[in-house]
Amino acid sequence: MIAPWIQKRTIALPPALTMLSQTVLGILFGLIGLIVATPFIAVLLVAVRMIYVEWFLERKSGSDCGRKVAVCGAK
Repeated sequence: MIAPWIQKRTIALPPALTMLSQTVLGILFGLIGLIVATPFIAVLLVAVRMIYVEWFLERKSGSDCGRKVAVCGAK
């Protein structure tokens, strides 16, 4: 119970997601799954955040370039 709380503070990983990933990967892959569960879910969470921010949000703001001057930084 302490490990998910510490991980939440250091890498902003929700404790419920940490415990769920450890449980699922521990059941599926045993001790190895338990060991790699937290790093795997951290990498997956960072990748999802990067894909969402870079691909979807930047495309949205890029399409507003012609309509909104403040978004593009043009004068």
